[in-house]
Amino acid sequence: MTTAAPPVRPGDWIRIGSIDCVIAQERGPGGSEAELTVVCNRGRPTLYRANWTGDSWSFLHPMRGHYAEYAPLAAAYVQILLEGPPDED
Repeated sequence: MTTAAPPVRPGDWIRIGSIDCVIAQERGPGGSEAELTVVCNRGRPTLYRANWTGDSWSFLHPMRGHYAEYAPLAAAYVQILLEGPPDED
């Protein structure tokens, strides 16, 4: 059974598979509520597109990322990523 995408907003943490990601943009270029831009990879923060599959978040394929250092508007979300998830000690 598929469900609607859960409510999220920029700055929220989501998990895609085993990867913790920070939402950088709520909707993809098409305006779908189920499409996001996320930043992940603390070693070299990278932006990826993700979507809601009906039961979980998934990276859009082909999985083409862009280094966040080239996207100044993502700086606040990179900072959140570098600080780590709230439940991480």
